[in-house]
Amino acid sequence: MMKLIYRFVRHALVAMLIAFSLISEASVKSWQMNRWTEMSSRQLLVKEKAYEQAMMPDSAIICCRIVSNRYDKGMDHNSKFLCLKAYVQATKLYFLVYQDYGKALESINAAREIMRESHIKEPYVDMYSGGIFSTVAKVDNDASYWGEAMKAYKRGFESAIRMNDGEVLDLIFTNMLILAKDTHCLAEMPRYWKQYLKFKRTRRSVFFDYNKLLYMALELVSQRQFAAGIRLFKQQIKLLQPVSKRHARLAVQAYSNAMECYAATGEYESAMAMSKYIKGIADLYRLHDVELDLAKAMSKYSAALGEMELSKQYLLRYYEIKDSVLSLQNLKAVVSTDLRLQLRDIDREMAHVKQRNMLQSLLTIVIAIIATCIAGFMYVLYRKNRKLKEKNVLLYEQYQILLREEHPKESTSSYTDLGEEETCTSGMQPVSCGNRRYKSSKLTEAEKDAILSKVLTSLATPEIIQDPNLSLESVASLIGSKPRHVSQVINERCNRNFKSLVNEYKIREICMRMSDWNRYGHLTIEAIASEMGFKSRSNFAVTFRKFTGLNPSEYQKIAREKSGMK
Repeated sequence: MMKLIYRFVRHALVAMLIAFSLISEASVKSWQMNRWTEMSSRQLLVKEKAYEQAMMPDSAIICCRIVSNRYDKGMDHNSKFLCLKAYVQATKLYFLVYQDYGKALESINAAREIMRESHIKEPYVDMYSGGIFSTVAKVDNDASYWGEAMKAYKRGFESAIRMNDGEVLDLIFTNMLILAKDTHCLAEMPRYWKQYLKFKRTRRSVFFDYNKLLYMALELVSQRQFAAGIRLFKQQIKLLQPVSKRHARLAVQAYSNAMECYAATGEYESAMAMSKYIKGIADLYRLHDVELDLAKAMSKYSAALGEMELSKQYLLRYYEIKDSVLSLQNLKAVVSTDLRLQLRDIDREMAHVKQRNMLQSLLTIVIAIIATCIAGFMYVLYRKNRKLKEKNVLLYEQYQILLREEHPKESTSSYTDLGEEETCTSGMQPVSCGNRRYKSSKLTEAEKDAILSKVLTSLATPEIIQDPNLSLESVASLIGSKPRHVSQVINERCNRNFKSLVNEYKIREICMRMSDWNRYGHLTIEAIASEMGFKSRSNFAVTFRKFTGLNPSEYQKIAREKSGMK
């Protein structure tokens, strides 16, 4: 019964934990959704930024969706601008975190729609448009997309200068330089470089120093002065140390440029070393889009080093990334079409809020029922354990009274002979049975008393009962009597057989040792029982319970409590 109860409680606790986790998840999402929809757009964008920095893109996207879903042509200019910002941030997350370029373009096209309708300028829109077109061009090797990317960057560059936005100007110019390098169009850059230098800044930034080194390095590389270019790229890397999340992509670009220069001079081992730094940064900051170009480059450099098997592995990795990151057919369709905003995710999420709340309520009721059942079972267990403990303590105290006696009293219970004597099976009291068996005996009562006294005195000696060769014959020999006479006296006076009497004395000695912490506290119950000749643990437990009414561990626990031991 107790085992069944324990099993039920264990399973109930597991079910309770599962239900609690489901409730927590549902309640957190529902609570967040209800709370977020009541927040202002500005507050949600601040929260989105915090989630982005904490690498929680799912929550960040939800914040963007809620804000952008509020867009209405009749709202004021500031509210439209916040909706535009939400689309831009969603584009950033889809583009850089999820690599979902289809959704990134949907978001950026929706932002551009707001710009056209509201006459708002936002250079970030052009910057991310350029980034998406560049990615498509890399995968498809289509020169037309390179051209579209540069057009977008140039629009963003001019817009950032007009808006006096130095931060986005730095980012756009970095992308322009990298794209010009990839498309061999650096000849167009001097005009933009002069505008970039003339731009008035409130303070000098790391991005400006980075771009300055990048422009000079690319000029040198275009003149095939690779060693000088590598030195400048290494200055860029040093400028960004230690690499933070904000500067991770700049560091990757600097390492990539140095890697390409090493490869151009045939120093493929150095190029591979640079690639490992790139991979480390990409893994650390989850820059999954970086892996595409990196895998292709590492395949090329491994082949140049003669490691063809490794080259094949990197090339296979390149095609795997290419297939998983982009679906060209769908992406081209998205690029060629001026898609409008499709915001269904948040609408569906909001529609499920009530359903989640209902689930939360249901699970709460289930948990309450389970908790009530567990509490009831725990109370029952407590009552049973308390009664059992009281009973065990009473048995312990009763046995302590017996231990204080010099010898055990005569037993009045029936017994089973375990070997030496014939079993009494007549259904009559053992004493009567014993009288018939020994009616021919000529022992007088005085002789019986003397034999019993010697037997009990002998068995009260620990050294004797510890003897593994102890037997009826050895005890009879020890006290100077015959085995038959000893057996007769034990049966008639103690109402048991010789082995049962020996076991009782052994258990008495074991109990005294279990209570003597100073001498025997370092021994286990099994060790003490083994010293008394019990070789079987189960046999010892049965024998111990027969005489004390307790299990050995229960007896020892109570003894410890009574003596103040912990």
